[in-house]
Amino acid sequence: CLHWIADLNSALKNIYNLLNNNPNSQIMLLIYPRATELWDAVEATTKLPAWQKYFKNFINPYNFVTKSQLINELQNTGFKNIVLIPRNYQRIYLSHENLFHSLKSWLPHFKQFKTLTDEYTFFNDFSINSHLSIGIYLIYALLTC
Repeated sequence: CLHWIADLNSALKNIYNLLNNNPNSQIMLLIYPRATELWDAVEATTKLPAWQKYFKNFINPYNFVTKSQLINELQNTGFKNIVLIPRNYQRIYLSHENLFHSLKSWLPHFKQFKTLTDEYTFFNDFSINSHLSIGIYLIYALLTC
């Protein structure tokens, strides 16, 4: 999952160098581009006065690239036969509780809080800015050297 990699260029070079030794090698990578609806709501919530102190020095560990940026990175690294397969997924949550637990399991912002009360309050403020339906966009990259 390349969206967790801070230095995408170095990671792709390492992958390329490992694969380049085997002329028949292929790899499939997965990257989550920025889901605008979700991240806009999260960022708007972190900017509310009640939450600013929690996120003063927060650095989001996710690294987002667009499809065209990914293609450029792959080409500059030396990959050939680049096939990108974008997929849109719609995740519908049947309740706010389900959405809360799903987000809490992977959204790094929740690690800023020390109490469950703060987590729920942040989530409630977030849910005002979002919907129970969240679109997810994935890119699968099939590559050869």
